[in-house]
Amino acid sequence: MAIAFRSAGARTKADVTLSGSPVSVALPAGHVSGDVLLLFVLTDANTNVTFEPAGWTRLFYITAGSSVSTPYTARPRLKVFYRVDTGSLGSSVNLEFSTASWPAGDPYVLAFTAAYSGADTTGPVETWAWRTDAGSTAAQAHPQLTTTTAGDWLVTYRAVSADSPSPTFTSSVGTDAERVDDSDGFGELAAALYDSSAALAAGAQTVRTTTASRAALYGSLMVSIALKPSAAAGAATPSPSDASVVAVAPSPTVAAQNGPWDLCGEGLPHYSVAVDWEGDGTFTGTGDDVTGDITGDMTVTYGRDQARQLSPAAIGSAAFSVVNANRDYSPENTTSPLYGDLGPARRARAVVEWGGRTYPLFWGRIDDFTVKADRSDRSADFTLLDETSLLQGAKVTAGVQQSMRTGALVHLVLDLAGWTGPRDIDPGATVVRYWWADNTEALAAIKDLVLSEGPPAVAYQAPDGTFVFRDRHHRLLRARSLESQGTFSAGALDCAAPAVTGGYSYTPPFTYAHGWRDVINVATFDVEERVLSAVLETVWSSQDTYNLSIGESLPLTVSGSDPFLNAITPVAGTDYQVTGPGTVRVTLSRTSGASTTITLAAVGGSVTVSALQLRARPLVVERTVHVSRRDAASAAVHGERNYPESAPWAGASDAAAIAAMVLLQYAQRRPTVDLRVVTQDPAHFLQVLQRTVSDRIRIRNDETGLDDDFYVERISHTVRRRNAPGRPPVHAVVLGCEKDLTEAANPFRFDVRGAGFDQGTWDPVVADNVDSVFVFDDPVRGRFDAGAFGT
Repeated sequence: MAIAFRSAGARTKADVTLSGSPVSVALPAGHVSGDVLLLFVLTDANTNVTFEPAGWTRLFYITAGSSVSTPYTARPRLKVFYRVDTGSLGSSVNLEFSTASWPAGDPYVLAFTAAYSGADTTGPVETWAWRTDAGSTAAQAHPQLTTTTAGDWLVTYRAVSADSPSPTFTSSVGTDAERVDDSDGFGELAAALYDSSAALAAGAQTVRTTTASRAALYGSLMVSIALKPSAAAGAATPSPSDASVVAVAPSPTVAAQNGPWDLCGEGLPHYSVAVDWEGDGTFTGTGDDVTGDITGDMTVTYGRDQARQLSPAAIGSAAFSVVNANRDYSPENTTSPLYGDLGPARRARAVVEWGGRTYPLFWGRIDDFTVKADRSDRSADFTLLDETSLLQGAKVTAGVQQSMRTGALVHLVLDLAGWTGPRDIDPGATVVRYWWADNTEALAAIKDLVLSEGPPAVAYQAPDGTFVFRDRHHRLLRARSLESQGTFSAGALDCAAPAVTGGYSYTPPFTYAHGWRDVINVATFDVEERVLSAVLETVWSSQDTYNLSIGESLPLTVSGSDPFLNAITPVAGTDYQVTGPGTVRVTLSRTSGASTTITLAAVGGSVTVSALQLRARPLVVERTVHVSRRDAASAAVHGERNYPESAPWAGASDAAAIAAMVLLQYAQRRPTVDLRVVTQDPAHFLQVLQRTVSDRIRIRNDETGLDDDFYVERISHTVRRRNAPGRPPVHAVVLGCEKDLTEAANPFRFDVRGAGFDQGTWDPVVADNVDSVFVFDDPVRGRFDAGAFGT
């Protein structure tokens, strides 16, 4: 069925200062069940819709900057929503706006809706993109999209903020139809909506520029959206199950469409799995490409070891089986082209190439493999671990580091462990006053630093081999955690009720855990506060006698009861006694840490060394601070449930912040789910490939009553069918997710009436509001009258 423009709703032009909130926005005339509705909400203040309209899915929220009053600069802000018409929506939708003083609230509003028929009701938005420009240039290019489905319609939206007179717009493509070109009526906001007015071919590159009749003055917003058509009757569709079959819809209408894959073989995803058998750093050697030999499922898992942010990251893993009928994978077979190269620790990778992009699935090394010798089963099973497994065996030693953030210390540990891969390291919220390592396993050292950050901090390897460290504030700052990356819906089993529509679907099994067993209402840390001695002290001594012949050297590893700094090389007559015809050369391996190596070398003759000591400035424990937080209300209901982890490197202030965060997030239950998504169409395929740790998604499950935002904590891929000629892949991902928190209703703000010392929420009893939590170098949230205190 082809897409067609139905109509656009009458524009809502509001000054919230005068009209108040809520604001009513008209739905398009003549809209009917099955239409796809788009809602564009443009404002000039540092706010937009404060509550998502029920039943609508937010596509994105963008801004050309922050509005300020001195000098006057009214930056445009835009939220775009969509939904599928149920036939019972009425004639309008109400939107809630902040009535705080401008520019924190009370915005001018220009909002309208548009309806399109013939779009796919299971996932109408195939792809979208946006760009912003804080400049004043009248002509602005929209982001370019590449269509996947034949019959897509391109929708483009352009918005500006400018003084009177408000501009009008023209599109660079003359065949595009202008559906809306209007202003807010107050001489500030203006917007235009165009669409292609015709179906586009699969693989089309959309190039559009919209020109305003005058300078934008305060910035522009450019949006491109590709709407996907519903399936034609009788279209061939791949089954969403694991079976490798193709089904044909028997009825003249299509009740469910799995997606417009190219069944002629062009444009289908290509999977590639390779092993560097020769260890030459490439995947182009003999037998390196093992894709064609893989049989059955290939699995990949990474992220936390459970679907909770309290859980540590697990070492990423993968597994697959290969056909071994030719005995190529038999280590004892001297005729195998891989003879002598079949061994553990060979580097391996798995990727998917599609649409001109490469999506990594796994990067790591072979851990082990099993060759099955039965004639009835000639195969070999391989298990793999990602490269963080190498950090398990790497021991690191470092001198005392002072006043460093956890992110810098993670970098240091990786350097000491010899990590050569890419890195993506957050700076860290915890500042460690003193840190050292003494023959410590590198992975354990990093895990201690993560614990010293507190939840939701995490360290793991991404599928492309990048080592990732996220601090405890990352979900307040990163776009993929702030904005939902997709809505996944499933309706209750009720034959009389319409199916849930909009967003993406998921398939059984859907696993739900209510979260009672993970309640924590007491968090306690004993923090040792160390001080540096003002003078040199003896930190190690020995009464042993060391006899060295000429030219002989003797390394002595020494350690004291406390770590130390500023160690000095032992001085003859003060720190040791020497006799014999020769002299002694003394060196130190380092001057700080929990230990060091003193090396004695006899020069010019034999020597005897006695009464050896090492002087340095020790770091001694001055006091131990007991940091404890308790949620009395939760303890009264559940009994006391203690946080089981420590914060080894956190000071008292950071320990208190971690304790507050733990109770904030776990004093009451937080459900988790395992959500299974299958590649039933290109849109779902992208969700399968792109979701990662800390992505925010929305999950609706009518059977359990869930309709909330969740964070992805764990990712498990299963690829069953790959590279089948003329057939799409059967590739599923199970996302282990934990429910997001409730945000503070009225966070404390210094000089906002109604949110001050007597009214604003200060105690961290609910989650930080990501739109307003205080961030120093943010142009909006870094101001005292806008940024709210966070945990």
